[in-house]
Amino acid sequence: MLIKISELGEVEDIGSYGDVSSSSIGYSVKQTIDGGYIVCGTIMHEDQQNIFDENLRDVFLVKTDSQLQEEWNKKINITYESDTIFYPDKEIYWTDTQESGYDIQLTNDGKYIICGEIYSSGKQNILLLKIDENGNTIWSKVYDNDCSLESWSGGYSAQQTDDNGYIISGWGYISDDCSYSLLIIKTYANGNISWEKSFNYFGGSFSPGQHVQQTDDGGYIVCGSFITGGNNINVVLLKLDSNGDTLWDEEYLLFPDYPNIENDMFAHSVQQTDDNGYIICGTR
Repeated sequence: MLIKISELGEVEDIGSYGDVSSSSIGYSVKQTIDGGYIVCGTIMHEDQQNIFDENLRDVFLVKTDSQLQEEWNKKINITYESDTIFYPDKEIYWTDTQESGYDIQLTNDGKYIICGEIYSSGKQNILLLKIDENGNTIWSKVYDNDCSLESWSGGYSAQQTDDNGYIISGWGYISDDCSYSLLIIKTYANGNISWEKSFNYFGGSFSPGQHVQQTDDGGYIVCGSFITGGNNINVVLLKLDSNGDTLWDEEYLLFPDYPNIENDMFAHSVQQTDDNGYIICGTR
């Protein structure tokens, strides 16, 4: 569903997309260069009984005009290609994959980049898709956080960087130490990895990187959430340099002087402000 709001906060248009034989969820929308809109999300087929049932979940794209009238839609399902999966020295082949798209951004060449996750054969990892203006896949990349069958990961946010590569934020789970970490991946323009970093701050057991943005100094700002030793969920903000090394990190609590009060907070988005500070949006 899309809702177009006027500058005074009034509803101008409403659009609904998908079909009666499936359910779909929209996660991200951007205005396109022709004045229309493009939405990415997930489509789940009608016979789905469980979110991990095989071959029942695909990336779903909808392109509309400026009046929210649908121009086209696409379902994207990834099939194995020799240069698609990043598993050095591992013979892992994915079949019957499931995909979700959580973030879509316009790229400098008039195309789109989509960040999300892919699931198959008991394993889930970060997915990055480059598509053209008609929704056709140019390339797809899947990133595994430790190249083992016991690791899981997912991507929540992606942005094109000044060097025409991409920065991705998400999460990773490694079964060896039963820990979740915040993951940041920097790629070249073709989607191949330039560097990757994992963070687990303040003794937290779960640290997803919900959103990443390149900052004016060429570094990055990342927001996320983590579970503390007292099982509260706090917001974390990380400032990284251009190589992904930490410049500073901060945690935020609603009531730091009253630890027995429910303090749960989730961070979903961060932006740099005109005064070089940052604004965080989330849930309490």
